[in-house]
Amino acid sequence: MFLIITFTVALVVAVMDQTIKHWVVTANVTYRINTGGFLGLFAGAVWIQGMAHWLLVVMLGYLFFFQKKYSFVEGIALGLLVGGGVGNSIDRWRYGGVVDFINLPLLPTFNLADAAITAAVGLVILSAIVKQENV
Repeated sequence: MFLIITFTVALVVAVMDQTIKHWVVTANVTYRINTGGFLGLFAGAVWIQGMAHWLLVVMLGYLFFFQKKYSFVEGIALGLLVGGGVGNSIDRWRYGGVVDFINLPLLPTFNLADAAITAAVGLVILSAIVKQENV
């Protein structure tokens, strides 16, 4: 059940992200191509971005192979993380950087994939706090 939840959430996030970005690029909506990492960090530092991707792969591998039980929330979090990562990876391949178009005061410009990744981190932290309190 965990894998079904994770895969479904990841697929929905990646498809929504790419659909919205396609519309943004083709409809003359203001956007920018972010060649950096998350929220524009490390622009031009390809090796740092590569290391971050490999670290993420190792962490996901740990989750799949060494954890015994997963909660529903952890399945959603992993789906958000994978879906956001896939969406941004497709952008890097198609555009040479990530299409960022959501511009809110006091925040860097971001996109749906970034929001999904941020939500995933929040859910993982929340899940860890709840598990700690239940021990």
